[in-house]
Amino acid sequence: MIMISKQAIRALYASHGGLCAFPDCPYLPKAANGMPLLEVAHIYAPTPGGLRSYPTISQTEANGENNLLLLCPTHHLAVDRIPSEYTAERLIEIRARHTSRVAAILSFANGNRAIDKPVVNRIEFALSEWSRERGNSSEEFWQRMFDSRPELLSAAAHGRASTWNSKCYVGGKAINNKEGKIVDFIAQHNGDVVLIEIKTPVAKLLGSTYRGVYPPSHELAGAVTQALNYRLSLLNELPGLKFNSPDLRVHFPSIFVLIGDTEREGLSEAQRRSFELFRGSLKDVVIQTYDELFAGIANLAIWMEPS
Repeated sequence: MIMISKQAIRALYASHGGLCAFPDCPYLPKAANGMPLLEVAHIYAPTPGGLRSYPTISQTEANGENNLLLLCPTHHLAVDRIPSEYTAERLIEIRARHTSRVAAILSFANGNRAIDKPVVNRIEFALSEWSRERGNSSEEFWQRMFDSRPELLSAAAHGRASTWNSKCYVGGKAINNKEGKIVDFIAQHNGDVVLIEIKTPVAKLLGSTYRGVYPPSHELAGAVTQALNYRLSLLNELPGLKFNSPDLRVHFPSIFVLIGDTEREGLSEAQRRSFELFRGSLKDVVIQTYDELFAGIANLAIWMEPS
């Protein structure tokens, strides 16, 4: 029996945007630990006599990406339990509508928006801005962008409702009123704060190879160390800061660093492994790249797009 190839699975996830194809599916595509909660369903059965069987289809065609749907477990079960309602023709239509919507959103995110398609919301505007300014090396530009659209940084606060402040003083001034430490953003949620340090998408992530591995770049190591220093200053001077900001709640502040663009940098597998080893080893520090951030925003736009 011919099995579904890894290439077909990768193509399926790409064409479906990593989402269930069923219209208005409310279920999350991933569990809290990041494991996918999606299943592969056949439109035409891969074996004679199966659900929605088609006598002349070969096993190669049946297991090809064009005959497959990505569905959550609930909708996969519904599709297979009621084949009279979910005919092959209907599943083909569901697949076509979903993949067309995903392709349109991702094309828009990559800067290929049709001239006559208006920017209808803040998410689309942000994606349009990202496609135009991806190579912008001005930290001040990105600071202004996130200052005007703080919802784009919701990943920093893990999706929790937060109040946002930019260019925040976290202590450090000497008697001559110099050397004050200013963090790019602070997100205050119910229990604590997140210190957010913004670099640019053109900042390098990795340095030159060292005995088969790739250390973090000067920019990345510097950003992390700078943010850790801001947190230390905040904790050391917390009583004085709270005197002037009584609503400030600080217990175990975490750090979010936004930097670089893995797609533009073109990381090899060895480089990607080194990068993941580095950021995965950091305590209380989350490193996210710009392409990861805006891919998540594009995914959100797909979810929000009307069926």
